[in-house]
Amino acid sequence: MASGYQGAHAEGYDTVASGARIIIAEGEFQASKKMAAAAEFYEGKTAALRLRELQTLTEIAREKNLIIVPGGEMGSVAGIAKAVNKKVEK
Repeated sequence: MASGYQGAHAEGYDTVASGARIIIAEGEFQASKKMAAAAEFYEGKTAALRLRELQTLTEIAREKNLIIVPGGEMGSVAGIAKAVNKKVEK
């Protein structure tokens, strides 16, 4: 009797695990579609992409209680303003 119970339990677990894998795969598929749409949106919009990057870094820093100092020309407010102005002029 115990082995029958264990077999049914294992079968039930397999069914649940299979369903969970399907749900995870569907979520990953939806996420990949959104990522593709975001990549298409940001294509050619370097200032918008950089601002999104800085926003993400800010969220991570806040979550982890860190200070992040971005480098390069875009690491400064003047650099961001210059990129935005370039985009407006085009």
